[in-house]
Amino acid sequence: MDLNEIKTVTNVVSAEFSPDSKTILCSDGNFKLKNWAYLYRSPVIFSGHTNYINSAAFYTAENYVLTASYDKTAKLWDLNTGKVLQTYTGHQGQVLNVSFSSDGKRILTASADDYAAMWDINGKPLVIFEGHTNDVNSVAFSPDNKYVLTASADKTAILWDTTGNIIKTFTGHTDFVQNAVFSHDGTKILTSSFDNTAIIWDLSGKLIKVIKGHTGWVYDANFSPDDKYIVTASKDKICKVWNADGDLVTILSGHTDAVYSACFTADDKYIISASKDNSVRIWDIDGNEWLNIADAGNYARLTPDMNYIFTTGDETDFSAKLWLYNHNKIIELYNQKIILCASQLND
Repeated sequence: MDLNEIKTVTNVVSAEFSPDSKTILCSDGNFKLKNWAYLYRSPVIFSGHTNYINSAAFYTAENYVLTASYDKTAKLWDLNTGKVLQTYTGHQGQVLNVSFSSDGKRILTASADDYAAMWDINGKPLVIFEGHTNDVNSVAFSPDNKYVLTASADKTAILWDTTGNIIKTFTGHTDFVQNAVFSHDGTKILTSSFDNTAIIWDLSGKLIKVIKGHTGWVYDANFSPDDKYIVTASKDKICKVWNADGDLVTILSGHTDAVYSACFTADDKYIISASKDNSVRIWDIDGNEWLNIADAGNYARLTPDMNYIFTTGDETDFSAKLWLYNHNKIIELYNQKIILCASQLND
């Protein structure tokens, strides 16, 4: 049976991925298919933006997902249904990044209009963060919600209090700072840049380590939940895993174009990457590729409860998709129908 051939299989009660994640073993409770096949369902679609969606954030206690779009808005959605709950309007440029406070009561937006903004969940503007001189590429709350961190194309990152006062400006990158995040314990900051590096800082602005090794722009960099590792994603088509001191641990090689995003799963065991090649891949910390989801999108984030992968398409696709995730299983939801794409089925 050709890989592209589609068959509907009923009474499937279990399914497991093969070690190389290319196929799935399915059982109907009475017998097992001898060979492996992909099992999937159509995902929940988030449709409402009128331009490219480039990032997302989650507050799973209320089943919220927040998106940033080139249409100059952010939107709040119901994670389960894909329904728009709130639209945040006011930026004069593309909205490039979004973030929730840990209690879900406030959100942050970063924009190409050189500003970041804080809003209440109902769409009321609360604070404007004014101080960058170029696009604000990312924005984040500190884990205790006391601080805000922004990254900008002006080659800096800025630490703010929540009323919009600048506490510290981080200088050291020689090109656009694309992303800036807090460590999960709140004691460090990690920035990634188009100067092909990432930098680890303390909150006072002291440079701890310049992470070098990529040969292209570093689009994304994130700490693992236990803060023991860092993952970077680059235009050079690879991701790299580093220890907390910035020493190289693993290279994740397999994407065929620039890698736009990479992050760890909540259990610290896996890394999810998304690329301009329109694939989303899942890797273990040793660099083994467990899954390659073709035509999934070029941005991906896993929800904190590890139940779903949220992906966005390329710049011609203005929607996002929600994929049910269960460790090494990728299953989508569609009319309670199970569809099997099989490479070969034997007796």
